[in-house]
Amino acid sequence: MVKAPPGRTAPRGALGQIAARLGAAPAQLDYLVNPDPLRRIAYVETPKVACTAVKAFMQDRAGGRKDGDVHDRATSPLPVLSAMPPSTRRATLSGRWQRFSFTRNPYSRLLSGYLDKIVANDWERARHLPRLGFAPDARPSLAEFLGALARIPEPQRDIHFALQSRLLCLGDIGYGFLGAFESFETDFAEMKRRLYGDASGGSYAAIGKRHATGAAEKLAAQFGPRETALAAELYAADFELLGYPRKLADAALPPERSAPPGVSAHLAARREGLPSPVAGPKAFADALEDRVRAGSLHPLRAAELAARAGAEVQAGAGRSSRITE
Repeated sequence: MVKAPPGRTAPRGALGQIAARLGAAPAQLDYLVNPDPLRRIAYVETPKVACTAVKAFMQDRAGGRKDGDVHDRATSPLPVLSAMPPSTRRATLSGRWQRFSFTRNPYSRLLSGYLDKIVANDWERARHLPRLGFAPDARPSLAEFLGALARIPEPQRDIHFALQSRLLCLGDIGYGFLGAFESFETDFAEMKRRLYGDASGGSYAAIGKRHATGAAEKLAAQFGPRETALAAELYAADFELLGYPRKLADAALPPERSAPPGVSAHLAARREGLPSPVAGPKAFADALEDRVRAGSLHPLRAAELAARAGAEVQAGAGRSSRITE
């Protein structure tokens, strides 16, 4: 559940425009983006991807964790975006700040979420299942759960089961470092060294053990042909855009990607399922108009994509631009 920290948010609508331009929800941006203003570092969280360990480390460096849940933004020393000045918000998301995150193979991330939120935790089960059309005390199989997820528009799914590529706003937010759960020990150490100048030992991994499900070791037992096909379809964008192998047997392998994703209208269009603005500018423009007309794309989002696509086509694909507010 996304909990708004009491007393720390700006008036309603403070993130409205920038969230609309990113194709994101304001409350999700407030929860998922963890800024460290002193160091100008921002972590964009991907739930079920060692986020407990990463946030604990950042909070320790930003003044120390207080008593309570590391996920409770009300007790975190890291501010929420909506409480920051507009210029700082823009810098956090598209300025010279250093941004990082971690990703996970969609099969193991999905199974970890299912085992943690649907199988093992009565309170979480009762919270999630009614939204999916089940009774609060139901015990849906993984295939039944996936079928229910498929009936919900992706942006309306709980963040633990949402596309990582959408939560990360790939193509709209540029990253200097994007590690992987499959190589977490090495990547976490590299993140600390590169962004914090910290070469000390300790991975913080033990902090998140209460959420651990051993999903990686349970994939073969949980995923048959039907479950695999459903998951591959639901998370096709993550497999493609994050570089993960589609074979279930390869789920423990790190992703194949040459560099962290930067700001790119082409990448943002792929994430949205739109034609490439570089390969087919007219088809891209027509698709934007159709989406806006159908009500499936916010006009501000369409305007942002169109403006950046035009600038990139003119200056050469890959040129980054800043998000406006």
